[in-house]
Amino acid sequence: MRLTVANHGNAFLASGGEMGALMREHDWSTSPLDSPENWPQCLRSAISLMLPNRHIMFVAWGPDLAFLYNDAYRPVFGWKHPWALGRPFREVWSEVWDEVEPLVNAALGGEATWSENLHLVLERNGYPEDCWFTFSYSPVHDDDGAVVGLFCAATETTGTVLTDRRLKEHTERQRRLFEKAPGFIAVLTGPDHVFEFVNDAYVQLAGGRVLLGLTVREVFPELESQGFYELLDGVFATGERFVAGRLALTLYDPPDQQSRDVVLDFIYEPIRDEAGNVTGIFIEGHDVTESHLRQVALQLRDSQFRALVNATANVVYRMAPDWHEMRVLDGAGFVVDTEAPTIDWTETYIRSTSGRASATRSSRRARTNARLNSSTGCCAWTARSAGPSRAPFRCSTTPASYPNGLERQAT
Repeated sequence: MRLTVANHGNAFLASGGEMGALMREHDWSTSPLDSPENWPQCLRSAISLMLPNRHIMFVAWGPDLAFLYNDAYRPVFGWKHPWALGRPFREVWSEVWDEVEPLVNAALGGEATWSENLHLVLERNGYPEDCWFTFSYSPVHDDDGAVVGLFCAATETTGTVLTDRRLKEHTERQRRLFEKAPGFIAVLTGPDHVFEFVNDAYVQLAGGRVLLGLTVREVFPELESQGFYELLDGVFATGERFVAGRLALTLYDPPDQQSRDVVLDFIYEPIRDEAGNVTGIFIEGHDVTESHLRQVALQLRDSQFRALVNATANVVYRMAPDWHEMRVLDGAGFVVDTEAPTIDWTETYIRSTSGRASATRSSRRARTNARLNSSTGCCAWTARSAGPSRAPFRCSTTPASYPNGLERQAT
């Protein structure tokens, strides 16, 4: 069936770019349509709207839905351009006809349709290609109100969909990594600091409390007087990160509100949107309570040991179990003070090792005499007492008198 009217010329194709020129030069004898000079006014009006438009558009006209499209539609066709001009819709898009036919029938029945990010597998470049489009089909009426075709305005969203998919996959992969990270991680949103994400370590730190969807103040009411609300509010208001080292706080674990003191290293990092506005806070840190307690205990032990050294006239050493490393805390004026570990100290300064060897083997205190290079450069006899300890191996040395009160020069 051909739709014809009196000749009105084809001036309506003059501003249509490449496709307007192709329509003027096309051999319409092989098309279901007559030549453009004989197209009805309703078709001319639709084509006049479509051709200069920079959006992807086409008109499918008549019983065979002959395909007419603008310059913006050419990339959608790929190799099918310009072959597809004037051919039936079902023929030019045969690979997706099953998907779009219900939408076409709805438009031909007088009902406009809307499809968002519809997935279609097109063969426009010689191979099946996953593509996504957002488009509408609208019925086109003749002067009597009968539907004689459809009009489509479309946007290809393939790039956007694939980018969003990659971003979603990256986000999910990052989320899985965060969930199993050894340090605690949380994401807070909004000025009220609502928990949006927490990992396993954060749940453990929180004592198993319900977190997601609640504010920090709702989850941790015991922090009211400990300054943490103010820290979060400050980061959100100023956009400046906060870094804490060895910060102590007290938590009250449900359900019996048992108190628990913890020491944390952590960072509050502001999260910004594309405009640079702070929208939330990223929290990452480590529970360093155990290492802090060990450090405190070690400092106490060092303090006690220094007090012991200061209270005695002897030179007191702390030795490694293999006797190769020693720290001299106080030489008492007899040997040079040393604050850093010394390797193979006994081989360098002491002529005899029998005392320390027997003490190590027998796990009992041993007492020996040995020659030691003093701080004056002389060689002096000393009385040594050595014994194993839970701490690094320890011994004490006391200067001894030479016969006749003499010292021999070291050689």
